[in-house]
Amino acid sequence: MTDKKIVIVKEPGARLDAWLASEIEDISRTYIRTLIDNGLVLVNDSIKKPSHIVETGDRIEITIPPPEPTDIPPAEIPLEILHEDEDIIVINKQAGLVTHPSHGHRDDTLVNALLNYNINLSNISGEKRPGIVHRLDKDTSGVMVIAKNNKAHENLSAQFKDRLVQKEYRCIVRGRMRNSKGIIDDPIGRDKHNRKKFAVNLAGGKEAESHFEALEKFQLATYVKVNIMTGRTHQIRVHMASIGYPVIGDTVYGRGWNPGKEGSVELRSFLKDLDRVMLHSYRLTLFHPTTAEQLEFTAPLPEEFNRLLKYL
Repeated sequence: MTDKKIVIVKEPGARLDAWLASEIEDISRTYIRTLIDNGLVLVNDSIKKPSHIVETGDRIEITIPPPEPTDIPPAEIPLEILHEDEDIIVINKQAGLVTHPSHGHRDDTLVNALLNYNINLSNISGEKRPGIVHRLDKDTSGVMVIAKNNKAHENLSAQFKDRLVQKEYRCIVRGRMRNSKGIIDDPIGRDKHNRKKFAVNLAGGKEAESHFEALEKFQLATYVKVNIMTGRTHQIRVHMASIGYPVIGDTVYGRGWNPGKEGSVELRSFLKDLDRVMLHSYRLTLFHPTTAEQLEFTAPLPEEFNRLLKYL
């Protein structure tokens, strides 16, 4: 159903898009620009540009079209919800769950699961990514935040861009690390030999920075905390592999791993059946998009992490 709003300017001097974004709740400035560009915003019955400066007494009419139907089917996939309010949902994503529909994954993703909950989601990221502000790889588990409206989405996106969101991961890597902590700040780009992979690319890569700390060292592996300052695709997996400690279970950047006779029977059996990367988004700290309150969300280690640490 088409929605029409009429507002009268009381305080002049602002851009049309900025004024509307501050005046109307639950409509982002990006979406407002789209409405203006499509001729759905009239100032005194005339179409104006987003940069038009409003004046006292201006009569502004906004036509908001109904949401476009989506062909993404909902799916009954269980989600562990850590927090939910009018603006955001925070979940503990399970390993094996793709974030949004893509080739080969039309009806078995996080988005399908969210649609099954019949809740409002932002639409800034497009039809196939409602609510998705950031993503985790299919085989990475842990904390994710989802936006329920466009204003929250824009605010969260800006926080990620401005590096206000603190992202702490836990992983278990192959080998006993020499250094107990360090910083990897090598740029990451497409692998020159395999476009489906990423690699440290000093010449043409994008800035990437990871801070790591060994929490526990074993004979064959190390339990590591990693805080990332940037959010490049496969960043932790690429960075840890680049210094000689690939994440266990990562067959893309670390190939297979058989600890041989040095590993216990239980460890070898566990690794043989392992079908995920031992990487977990452990903690996410952000500012609430409406209240500006700093919030911290933690997802406990999955059962397979605790099992592997026990065997190690």
